[in-house]
Amino acid sequence: GAQDLGAFFFGRKEDRIECGDGYQAEVDDDNDRLYVGFNAKVAEYPSRGMCGNVVVPIGRNDVKFEINHQGILVAAGFATGSGGDQFLPRNRRGNFVFFYNPGTNNYVEIGNYPYQGNAAQLTQPEFEAGMQRVSAIALAQDSNIFYVAGNRREANRNRLWRVEYNRSDSANWRNLTEQLNHADGLLPRQLWQSINAIAVSPENINAIWIGLADNLHKGSHKVMYHPNVLLDTDSLPWIYLDKGLPNFPVNFLQVDAATGYLYAATDVGVFVNRNPDDKNSVWECFCSGLPVVKVTDMEFEAGEIYISTYGRGLWKADLLR
Repeated sequence: GAQDLGAFFFGRKEDRIECGDGYQAEVDDDNDRLYVGFNAKVAEYPSRGMCGNVVVPIGRNDVKFEINHQGILVAAGFATGSGGDQFLPRNRRGNFVFFYNPGTNNYVEIGNYPYQGNAAQLTQPEFEAGMQRVSAIALAQDSNIFYVAGNRREANRNRLWRVEYNRSDSANWRNLTEQLNHADGLLPRQLWQSINAIAVSPENINAIWIGLADNLHKGSHKVMYHPNVLLDTDSLPWIYLDKGLPNFPVNFLQVDAATGYLYAATDVGVFVNRNPDDKNSVWECFCSGLPVVKVTDMEFEAGEIYISTYGRGLWKADLLR
């Protein structure tokens, strides 16, 4: 996705699509589909429709989406209640999560979400209890588990949820926010650090890493790891993985399943941690030949890492082995 330019396609029939602001793009190789988030929607290609078929009725830069092991698109976003920035009815404000099934060509809203509805019907505590701006989503490998995060800076709160879904319209939500806020050593000013990235362990669906933004202070945490979010944090606390990372936002996290190495995309390049479950581990700069640039996304394939940057195009390199 490209701001003001829509989206670009390489190696496909379509060379370029210009339709509003493009933010995120995901390829479903199994179903030969491509999804792009625009101002008002997430659209599917190839399509005969103007700017693609609507697969999720929320767009803008607030929506985050990934493709699960069954080829289902899982998307989470925040509706402002206005009529011009999403396909939802006017005044419907809050957080929403949708599934899109390419086999049936329809999307459904996940039920049982703890915060949604008409803004006029929400009390202030209910409003502040919501996740607000969606900042990250991550799907567990080969399972019906995903994690979604957001923040409401005005309330100095992060929101972190673990979601298990049984059907396309039903899900069980587990709030991990209190565990996050009660983590030992988390400074008061860091409670509102946005969760920019989530990575799920390929070996344990309950083990996750989160990458934080707004970490320009010397003592700010950058990456946090929890070996099992289903267990109480007092008995199994978060592990901070800060050594070697500069004081810049962590924009994306991804684990190489072949080695267990964790890669972090930051505002000044890519870093790698060879022992990301060890509090004494040190991050290494993985930037040889790469300019000092903001890295916005990463993908792994066939032993290679592909990254997108802010203003310097696309890059690739061999993964560490």
